[in-house]
Amino acid sequence: MKDWQAQSEALFPEHRAVIACSGPSLRGFDVYGEGCPVVAISTAVRWEGVWDHRDIVPTAWCNVDPPNHNHGEHHPQLLRDERCVHVSPEDTAKRDRTIESKAARMIIVPYNRRVSHDTGRKPFHEPPLLRSVHKTVTFAVQWLWFAGVREVIFAGCDLNTGHRWEEKYAYRVRDNRQLSAQPRALKSAGDALVGWAGIAMKAGYRWITASPGPLTSCCEMHPLLDCEPMPPRQPAKRGGHTDHEQPRSNPGRDGKEGRRVSSVQPKRAR
Repeated sequence: MKDWQAQSEALFPEHRAVIACSGPSLRGFDVYGEGCPVVAISTAVRWEGVWDHRDIVPTAWCNVDPPNHNHGEHHPQLLRDERCVHVSPEDTAKRDRTIESKAARMIIVPYNRRVSHDTGRKPFHEPPLLRSVHKTVTFAVQWLWFAGVREVIFAGCDLNTGHRWEEKYAYRVRDNRQLSAQPRALKSAGDALVGWAGIAMKAGYRWITASPGPLTSCCEMHPLLDCEPMPPRQPAKRGGHTDHEQPRSNPGRDGKEGRRVSSVQPKRAR
């Protein structure tokens, strides 16, 4: 067994994990309440329910791109925290050769450098991991399989492009620059996961979703999915706002306030 795989398996002794994505429904789900390791996906670490900069720390933090300002101004602190393992594809480590020196603990995973290398291969079969759409969630769900995980709970997988821009994430954003390429990226990641769901099920890889979104069409539903509304946001402070403060609403073209995120979750499939 490869060193990276042995290190990964040691993180999940019960073969279960929560995948914490950054969609708004993450605010209504206690990712640590499942009693298993939490894997933070990219910018999900900006939500205090995943990482509070003190006591609440995810078991692993996955990124397919080098950590940057989109991960919050405090992300170097998480890299230095020995309680959290930073997990990245090997080509990411090659692009930023300083990552290993910045991270207290790190696992580098074999990963196809080009989409063309995926041809004729299926996920959850053998390393290297498929590049696919090159999104952190598609990387992480493959890594967890090779880490021995056989049950994952998806949380915050509802980065729905129909939300107002300031409500697209569990955390607060300062402006909409982070969202410029989001619609196409979200659809490609969702399509990839839906396409892989049947392969995962046949392989004995159980997927459970605790958030609305594309996975509700192909996953088991978490018991809390249809009864946990998202908590209301706090009003903005006067005199501007920061990454941790609520920005003002974005009026539509007709001058009316944009559509709010619904707190009604879809019912479980019978």
